[in-house]
Amino acid sequence: MSTAEQAEHGWSIDHQEKAIRSWGESQGLHVLGIFRDAGRSGRTMKRPGLLALLTLMQQRGVGVVVMKSQDRLSRAVDHSLTLRRWMHQQGSDLLFLDGAMHLRADEPRHGGDLGNQLISSLTAVLAEEEIAQLSRRILPSLGAAARAGRRGGRLPLGYQLDAGGSIAIDQHEAAILLRVVDRLRDGDGLSQIARRLVVEGVRDSRGTIVSFDRLHGALTNRYLLGDLVYAMPAEVPQDGGRTLEIQNHHQAIFDPVVFGEIQDLLRARARSAETPDQTLAKRRAGRQRQRRANRLPPSGDLLAAIAPPARPVHGAMAPEALRCAHCGGPMYASLQTVGAVGHRRRMAVYLCRFHKDRGAAFCPQPPVRCDDVDEVVAAAVIAWLRQRPGPSVQTAAPAVPTPTKAGDDLRVAESERNRLRQAMERLGELAPDILAERLAAAEATILRLANLAQREAGQVPLPQGVAWDFRRNPRATWDKLDVSGRRAVMQPMLDQVQIRDKSVVFLAVRDDDGQVHRIDGSLVEGAVP
Repeated sequence: MSTAEQAEHGWSIDHQEKAIRSWGESQGLHVLGIFRDAGRSGRTMKRPGLLALLTLMQQRGVGVVVMKSQDRLSRAVDHSLTLRRWMHQQGSDLLFLDGAMHLRADEPRHGGDLGNQLISSLTAVLAEEEIAQLSRRILPSLGAAARAGRRGGRLPLGYQLDAGGSIAIDQHEAAILLRVVDRLRDGDGLSQIARRLVVEGVRDSRGTIVSFDRLHGALTNRYLLGDLVYAMPAEVPQDGGRTLEIQNHHQAIFDPVVFGEIQDLLRARARSAETPDQTLAKRRAGRQRQRRANRLPPSGDLLAAIAPPARPVHGAMAPEALRCAHCGGPMYASLQTVGAVGHRRRMAVYLCRFHKDRGAAFCPQPPVRCDDVDEVVAAAVIAWLRQRPGPSVQTAAPAVPTPTKAGDDLRVAESERNRLRQAMERLGELAPDILAERLAAAEATILRLANLAQREAGQVPLPQGVAWDFRRNPRATWDKLDVSGRRAVMQPMLDQVQIRDKSVVFLAVRDDDGQVHRIDGSLVEGAVP
């Protein structure tokens, strides 16, 4: 709904937060945090704000979770019941300000609260039904607006809105489509054509790169025929099947004969003979799989079910250290599809961000295989480590420690850490967030001062873990580590790595004291194989 309606009914996020804080202050409670999911659908549980709330409840414990209304928790009945059951298992109460409904964690033992339980369940059913009713009302309205010449959202490639708000052909983008069709007739594949457009720096009317996905979406869209097609849900009564088709809605770029030829070329190049009905069925099946993925299993770890998957690591060099020597922009690791048709494979490469976003006309840096760069950098770092004196381990009886300034500071820091721990234990759940932050800072200070005190006393601190193994036996440790382990070893050591074309032209590392050293060019195998 509009912003004015949200403000009038008190449903905007700011109004909800104000109501929650006012209630907390009136009850004398400490607000641990406000969690927002602006612009997220209430029919899914994979929302960052909800995930942060559940993580806090599992790690620290929450006395009561306050929401403006029942549908703020979820607009799906099964999700709402799952969340309520899980929150009660964590010992948290639920309070909905609309209706002053209080669901206690020990509710099964309070017969007087069973009415609230029933009302809450019915409210969840009504919230889900409300979403279904909105879908039934909105989609026919979209069709009516389309018949009147209005269409929302971004227009496909080749079209624009003129001064009067009507849909018109964009001559620049239409010329790009005609050029792509000519290349398809010459036997080129669509991915090959898209890459060539990026290399040549071709942009649409908004200055955006014309990607493969956008080209494929435009060339397979009947919008180019001047038709407008909406897929309608089964609940919406519609004459003529499951799709709403409006023919001659706007000016066409291709006639039906050319459009059919384009589809044949795309299918032949992809070695596929799918009919349009089969393609539509495949898309529907994909949407159904996505909807099923949003549903939760009946049991199991709730956080693991809704937490986003960890992003895979493709290269040992962290993006903070990688730089392109051509333009000075950052580089990052990504997967790229290489090989001829029928022999495609995925390969990890380092890409220049400016080359990816702005094209080869701005930065000519080509993709470089991650394995090749990693081996060159690792060989140079290993050679540099072997030239430096390693730490010696004292086998004799340790000398009597002498007082040092770092040692005095360490004792003061430990005393402060102990005081903060006692305060956290005394306050328990009522401890403010600032105490936890100060305790974490005190722990980090103690580690730093302990290291410094050992150095002032003439003792070499011996680190533990894979980083220490890499310093003692670099080549054997490097060979047995996976990509994640190699990045964990290299990230604290590398200060900057510059790549030009397929060569490592600059390499700087940090030692244990934080000093930056440039590795001599003789240790860097310049050309990447």
